[in-house]
Amino acid sequence: MGKAVNRMVDQLALFSGEVTRVAREVGTEGRLGGRAKVQGMSGSWRDVTEAVNAMAARLTAQVRDIAVVTTAVARGDLTRQVTVEATGELLELKLTVNTMVDQLSAFASEVTRVAREVGTEGQLGGRAEVNGVLGTWKDLTDNVNFMAFNLTTQVRDIAQVATAVAQGDLSRKISVDVKGEILQLKDTVNTMVDQLSAFAAEVTRVAREVGSEGRLGGQAQAAKSPGGSAARSTPAASPAEAAPSRCTCPPAASPRPSRPSRRSTRPRTRPAGGPTRCAGRPRAAPSSSRPSGPVPTPTTCGTPRPGSTR
Repeated sequence: MGKAVNRMVDQLALFSGEVTRVAREVGTEGRLGGRAKVQGMSGSWRDVTEAVNAMAARLTAQVRDIAVVTTAVARGDLTRQVTVEATGELLELKLTVNTMVDQLSAFASEVTRVAREVGTEGQLGGRAEVNGVLGTWKDLTDNVNFMAFNLTTQVRDIAQVATAVAQGDLSRKISVDVKGEILQLKDTVNTMVDQLSAFAAEVTRVAREVGSEGRLGGQAQAAKSPGGSAARSTPAASPAEAAPSRCTCPPAASPRPSRPSRRSTRPRTRPAGGPTRCAGRPRAAPSSSRPSGPVPTPTTCGTPRPGSTR
């Protein structure tokens, strides 16, 4: 009787020691895979031992499967899912992990598609569509869509202006709000359009003056470019300005007021229709005889000088 009691005590002590060890390894130390080993047990003690081992084995399988999937996700492999059989809270954990993997896979697929369409294939206007995402994943999706929208708007505006220039329309300019290198491209294209418009206006003006209005001597004035000096030409002198004057006479003196003659109160005037002659200096009257009439006054540069009396 005493030996039976002692053997029972020994088996209970062994059983409790194994169960405590497995619980400590799995629950406290996180060492999965442990099993209780109790020899010579039978009946209920054997059933309890097998139940403890089954619990440890299931928990080990579930946790290890979830760990494998999360490790694959961390390495960029979104093809793995938790497939171990689970119930209760572990089933909820399994479904949560699988949903996370599905959303990450859809998000990565949509972002890759939009990047390929916009960046590689040149198809603008694409948007990432991921249903059911929240929080950070939704923010990431919105940021990708915003980036694609901005790039689409900027490139399309630049393309419209370039197309208008190619078709001869120099009234269009890039007006979209841009920053960075796209802003430099915007300024360059707008400057190009301004210079082309000024060049076309000048060529049209010269062609109209020369070809339609018959005004010769006009020249196109090129606008000053940002990186160079002004290529501005001076207009040519007209033939009237370029031709020298044939008359080299000195300037005519101011006319003297005529004095009334003693014989007549009426001033003598030069006969109308008298010939004019351009002379460098006044021609002296002959000393031998003086004309009875008024002396012709010499003229300068074809302009008669007012008559004077001696």
